[in-house]
Amino acid sequence: MNQILSDGAMNNHYTRKKKGRCVNVYDVRLDDTWPDCGRNWPPEMKYLTLYLHRQDVMSHIHVDGDKQTWTKCSDSVLATFRAYHSEPSIKLLPNLLQKIPIVLYSSEYDLICNHWATEKMMDAMTWNNRTGFDMGNGTLAPLDPWIVDNEPVGLIRTARNLTYVLFYNASHMVPYNYAHQSRTMLHQFMHSNLSFNANQTTEKNIVENKNQTTYRPGKRFALIVVASIIIIITLAGLAWFVVHKQQQIDIQTVLSRTRILWSHNRNIERKGLVVYSPVDDAKENFYESGDITLV
Repeated sequence: MNQILSDGAMNNHYTRKKKGRCVNVYDVRLDDTWPDCGRNWPPEMKYLTLYLHRQDVMSHIHVDGDKQTWTKCSDSVLATFRAYHSEPSIKLLPNLLQKIPIVLYSSEYDLICNHWATEKMMDAMTWNNRTGFDMGNGTLAPLDPWIVDNEPVGLIRTARNLTYVLFYNASHMVPYNYAHQSRTMLHQFMHSNLSFNANQTTEKNIVENKNQTTYRPGKRFALIVVASIIIIITLAGLAWFVVHKQQQIDIQTVLSRTRILWSHNRNIERKGLVVYSPVDDAKENFYESGDITLV
């Protein structure tokens, strides 16, 4: 604690024995009015308070302003979320680390969740059959510089599913100070490639680069093969459909022509056919008999 406060006291904004002032527990480089001691930070807080007290804003988020209004660092909210019988992290993390990768991060100038306490907890915690960052051969996992965009932004250490990142020059709210770097940490961790520096020429990094070099072309080749198979199957199915459809058209054409020829032949046969009728014969005899007189 004294080390953190001493580091923060070097900043001109903080004076140890100034009446009515106290250290900002979220950024020890700053001070605040007593007894807030950080509740007025960051400076945008006053604008946020005014915004959330507007009637139109409360109406849109369905808040009854007559019963409840927004309050910074609400003690009632804190008390509601407090779990008095919850086990401490040092007892919960070992079981999780057996199967789940976890990243813990702290910042250099945060007092309320200071990095010294986090580091002491990890050093005393036993997970995956070893205590702390013991590598199993009498050495500790190295605490390497963490590089983002060719700039050192902190320190990083990894062992047995647990990764620890310490941000330089950051407060309790790391994304407020370093939005890009905190997003990079989260993005790399989600893609399982959170490492100290992809540009450092160390033996560890050379091995990682070789693995990535061999993995990526292999992955690209597999994707090409799968895509080629899909294209071939699609073209074969399309060709079969076209041929099958053409065969159906040809068969229908042949049948249609056969029916036309058959109908034509039937008409010719009907024209050459002489049908004998007794009625017609009687009519002919009647008109040809000139010697018969009709009365």
